[in-house]
Amino acid sequence: MFKRKNKQPFLKRVQEAAWPSMGWGRYGTMLWLRLKRVSVQASNTSVAAGLSFGWLISFNPLLGTHTIWILVFSFIFGFNFIAAMIGSLVGNVWTFPALLWVSYQVGDFILHLFNMSAQSGFGNSLMVMMIGWPFIGVASFLVSYPIYYYLVKSIKQAYIKAKQLRERNKELK
Repeated sequence: MFKRKNKQPFLKRVQEAAWPSMGWGRYGTMLWLRLKRVSVQASNTSVAAGLSFGWLISFNPLLGTHTIWILVFSFIFGFNFIAAMIGSLVGNVWTFPALLWVSYQVGDFILHLFNMSAQSGFGNSLMVMMIGWPFIGVASFLVSYPIYYYLVKSIKQAYIKAKQLRERNKELK
């Protein structure tokens, strides 16, 4: 529905993304419809993985880069981008101190396993968090994925039942 017959060259696509020839309003509407279609038709696995990946990224101490990480890894692994963005809301103003503290503690523990210690200072603390966040992030992914998968599956089944019930009620009228 939204695909071209002839694929545009890469530079033309970048130019269109930076300054759309159709105008910003129509471009925004097209993006919204595309995202809506993707989210409704997405598989349970894609949505659950996206939500869990949002949790994983929330432990990343590079706070301004979360959206970029989500965009890249959603494209590579096929996670649902919208679900990943929603899942990343776990990391917010109130939870970042706790998430970063846990990342630091895990990184410090890993350093102690190799008989290393972190020196004081912001740069060294950031490096300790950079060591720790992938481990705690993957652990959160592994814990949250089955929970989200069950929830998404249940919600989709309830949606299908409600839709069938509405259609049946329409036929009876």
